Amino acid sequence: MFLPFAERCASGFLPTSATVVQNLSLGSVQMNHTRAHLDRDRPDDGYKDPGDALVWAFVLRGRVSVRQARSSLETDVGTMSVKHFRRLTSFRYTPDFSALSIRMDSEALGLSSGALDALSGTAFPVGDGLPKILWSMTAQALKSEKALSPAAGGAVAQSAIDLTTAFVDDFLGRLTPPEVSRRNLVVEALRHIDAYAGDARLTPALVADAVGVSLRVLQKAFQAEDRSISGSILDARLARAAAILARPSNGSSIERVAERSGFASPSSFSRTFRSRFGSSPRDWRRQQAEERAQRRPDS
Repeated sequence: MFLPFAERCASGFLPTSATVVQNLSLGSVQMNHTRAHLDRDRPDDGYKDPGDALVWAFVLRGRVSVRQARSSLETDVGTMSVKHFRRLTSFRYTPDFSALSIRMDSEALGLSSGALDALSGTAFPVGDGLPKILWSMTAQALKSEKALSPAAGGAVAQSAIDLTTAFVDDFLGRLTPPEVSRRNLVVEALRHIDAYAGDARLTPALVADAVGVSLRVLQKAFQAEDRSISGSILDARLARAAAILARPSNGSSIERVAERSGFASPSSFSRTFRSRFGSSPRDWRRQQAEERAQRRPDS
């Protein structure tokens, strides 16, 4: 049984249209965990209208029906729908509805309204391909939001934009532009870096080998994105170290944290960490523990 339609008014959808359980803001990209809005929901859990945005929706539970002008699209568990929200007039869902979503500003995508609207009448299975990658990336980003550095968050946002552009190109039967191919190469390299940053032996040359191009080709791709391979490796190692240090149950020595994060020595780790975060790894871990204690309801 569906709940009544949430209708779009002049100012957009009302905050009571749905409840946002979790939100991750990455500039022009927003990631959300949304569920049906029920009477017991608090007002500050309100839904925010996406505006002129492309929205990927991955249904976790229940069903949702979206209406655009005279047409409607119903999406069930295990499927992904794409919606151009500027053209969306209303939606409704079942009481058990829950979904993950990625919102992308239309301007950041650089796609025409026609290209965006062409996707909006189709539901895609999440079983494999780009839908599965986008779903997995959203779930992991929301789960790891506290550990995402600005650099990592920017990479996630750019990955979502690049994957979306490639998906649109594939769907419309067009070739992927060279700029998107270059960005996809960088995204693939960043994934490898994130996976193996904890290995102190990881070098730019090994990353290039892993993605199947020469070191020079990969360096040029990174330079075009205003970044470097070595800098991205360092960012990933620092993000990994910060995540380890921030864990409440973490009791590892600084030497062990340095080793697990891919640094050659504890001294280089401490020096680099202080340069990035403004305090030593030991002091930073203590500060994180104090902040957690202050956030506890009974503190």
